[in-house]
Amino acid sequence: MNNQLKQISQLTRIGLFSWVKIMLLSIVSTVLSFILGVYYFFKSVSESKLTANDWLNDLWTIISSHLFEAFFLFLVFNSIWLLIYLANDYVTFKIIHKLISDNSEKILEPILEKSLASVKSKFPKLMQKGADFSMTKLKLIEEIKTSKENRFIKRIILFCLDQVYLADVDLSKENTSFEEILKIKIIQILKGITEPTRIWILLVILFQWLVVVFI
Repeated sequence: MNNQLKQISQLTRIGLFSWVKIMLLSIVSTVLSFILGVYYFFKSVSESKLTANDWLNDLWTIISSHLFEAFFLFLVFNSIWLLIYLANDYVTFKIIHKLISDNSEKILEPILEKSLASVKSKFPKLMQKGADFSMTKLKLIEEIKTSKENRFIKRIILFCLDQVYLADVDLSKENTSFEEILKIKIIQILKGITEPTRIWILLVILFQWLVVVFI
């Protein structure tokens, strides 16, 4: 148990450090590129003066006459949301890769078993033979989402559950355990994930600065 807690703590540090590092780079890049982009945008249209009396109308006139540049500035400003999404995915896959590399995937089992036991106690009919196991999976996802377990481990389990399909498994057979099948499927999904890459994050940041250069 102590060994599992140490592993979870190590994975949390790895995940948190990676996420903070990527987000700092993303925020700094987004803020600087947007500010510089706005500066160069208005510098390039300096012939269009903003008057104190009707500056809103003048601003709209400038933007509407330079829609292409304004649209790309809008994309730069909102690209932070894409970077957050990519950072979350990268960190999740990095932790998964670390789990598999260290053969530590068994640390997921206690959380999964605890959540399954909770679903079974709340909805006993869902775990019976011939029941709708897709509904069981949904209830399990809800249970894990609302649990107070480690957020990075929860993200890994939820990611795997979203990928799990049981259409190829005959759950009506005797000695067929939904819990065991779920564990096997999750391990299969984890082992099928390759080492993550930051290329998509870097491409978004490159896009931000290309907009500044060509605006």
